[in-house]
Amino acid sequence: MQIRPTMRILSEPQKAAIHESVIRLLSKTGVAVQDPRALQIYADAGATVDGERVRISGELLEKCVERAPLFDRSMKGQGRNSNDMAARLRERTRQLMLNHRPQPISDQADKELSGLELRLRNEPMGV
Repeated sequence: MQIRPTMRILSEPQKAAIHESVIRLLSKTGVAVQDPRALQIYADAGATVDGERVRISGELLEKCVERAPLFDRSMKGQGRNSNDMAARLRERTRQLMLNHRPQPISDQADKELSGLELRLRNEPMGV
């Protein structure tokens, strides 16, 4: 007997709802950033920095997404030193996870995410 995993794809309205919620969350609530260098990078890019709170507007987010290079999975393992890069990435990820101490989510953000979750659960998913 062969077990085949199933994958449910989000519908366009579900993707749009997630996208809109992310923009609202980043622009209104923002994220806590404690690294002074990172705060400066955000400020230089046009984000609103208030102490350790960084808010990213929808326009800035869209501009960054447009400029971000896409990872071509078809090239996995074919690049020069790809094993070294993968090992460095794994180690960096491990270090970040060990040292990450996120701020508690605000009540407003929690309510928005809960509402989004309920909407997504109630919408049929495309296949």
